[in-house]
This record gives sequence, structure tokens and C-alpha cells, in this order.
Amino acid sequence: MDLDALHRILSEDEAFVRSYDELGDSVALAIHCRTVREEHRITQAELADRAGVSASAVSRFEQLRGATKPVMGAIVRELEPWLRARGVQTEQWMNNAAQPHERPTPGKRRAEVVESVPV
Repeated sequence: MDLDALHRILSEDEAFVRSYDELGDSVALAIHCRTVREEHRITQAELADRAGVSASAVSRFEQLRGATKPVMGAIVRELEPWLRARGVQTEQWMNNAAQPHERPTPGKRRAEVVESVPV
């Protein structure tokens, strides 16, 4: 079976069509995000810090090696003004955004553990 025939068969499956479309959107989004980040001379580490995700998560997203929707949303949230200026629709990604979180320092983490211990 050739690829065109396989694609025709799979295109009749609604779940496949949704996944296929979402993947295409994810690829385009990753390319736009990386382009914007590089144009504005923001490192992956800086973007990660601003978005509240790990630098490896930004790298995985940009290299299309799998990123969760909350990670993608957090990255989009940080780059949104520049993405919108490029005509990229961001609404669907913003809805999936992880809430920004503060990375606790080891000292803060210890303090939280100590506070959580019942007296």
C-alpha cells in the first residue's frame, strides 16, 4: 500500500484527523516560537525561567521531541505579543497554558516541609 492510499484510509478516522491536524499546528507553533525567541535574542534558559518550565522542556518543544500542552501554553504565553505580531493565532494554546510557578530554592523547599509538619 502506498502512502497516499494509507492517508486516504486514515483520513476517514476522526481521531486520526484531529491528531494529524493538531500535530501540524504544534509543528508550526514550535517553529514560530523558536524564530521569535531567536529574533529577540532570548536564550532557551531565559525563556524557560520566564515561562516557569525547564530549559530541557523548551528544547524538547523546539526540537519537536514532545512537549506537554501545559508547557507549550506557558511558552506561548511568554512569547504571545511577538507571536501575535507575526499573525500566529495563540488562543487555543493559551487555554492549555500551565500556570506560572515559582521554582523554590532548596532553602524555601525545606521551610515549606518544616511548616507542613504537624506540631
